[in-house]
Amino acid sequence: MLKKNDILPTAFLDFQIFAQSEQTFDEIDPTQSNQFTTLVVFQPDVENEELEKFLSNILTAAKLDMSKDVFLYRSTSKTDFSFIRSKTKAKIEKVIIFGIHPKKLGINLDMKLYNPLNFQDCTFLLANSLAEIQADQNKKKLLWTCLQEIYLK
Repeated sequence: MLKKNDILPTAFLDFQIFAQSEQTFDEIDPTQSNQFTTLVVFQPDVENEELEKFLSNILTAAKLDMSKDVFLYRSTSKTDFSFIRSKTKAKIEKVIIFGIHPKKLGINLDMKLYNPLNFQDCTFLLANSLAEIQADQNKKKLLWTCLQEIYLK
């Protein structure tokens, strides 16, 4: 018989359990958190200023205001964060992930590249890194098609 706070045997569960990181988007100002509706996640240690300008152009073409609609989260290889806890700080409706595995964000969904996924009032889009997209015309087209579907319908 299990006692209070006992952990179930792993054979009991038919799915993996992931430890949830405590880090959240602490830099979001709670008084302005309702303005951000799109979260964009990328790796700054891999990306550079030119690629951030490329990202800005992409989001502007999708009619997103970088100062009001988008929260850019520069993920590092050393940090994970909790998407669920962060979603409580900001009204995130769309998440675009560039070149990072969703599990690093605490998202355990079966996401395919360039295939928007709707889950619990949030649309997720997984894409290659910004450098890969900038270098490949086909990936640019795939990304643009997805962004049109998500933002310009």
